[in-house]
Amino acid sequence: MDKDFVAAIKDGFDLPEVDASQYSPLELAYLGDCVYETVIRSVTCYRKKTSVKNLNKATVEMVRASAQAALADKILADKILSEEELVVYKRGRNSNPAGKAKSASRAEYMKATGLETLVGYLYIEGRYDRIVELIKGLYQGE
Repeated sequence: MDKDFVAAIKDGFDLPEVDASQYSPLELAYLGDCVYETVIRSVTCYRKKTSVKNLNKATVEMVRASAQAALADKILADKILSEEELVVYKRGRNSNPAGKAKSASRAEYMKATGLETLVGYLYIEGRYDRIVELIKGLYQGE
């Protein structure tokens, strides 16, 4: 059996094992943003057989800060985060990023940063099923 994608990256680039708590919230958010978008792009491609233009439009709707903030609100309202996950989310939400999204309020941007921080943390910890479980909230009702 082939090793998973992340193991292939770690082995291929001879990367050391790391503890996610060694990263700043913004470093985790940087990585989490990419992981989040990769999940959304993957689901969109598998579900929608359409042009790349339409795939991109559908993806952009779900990866923008306002959509991430709405997902964060839903996750928090549903109280499905562990204490550890909630601490990580709050570290990201309360961080001090240099910029802000053009299409989102500061509050939405900070919630989105918290969600991205959590996704980055879970990714480094190898908790991929949990990432999928949390992001699936976007697709409920489809």
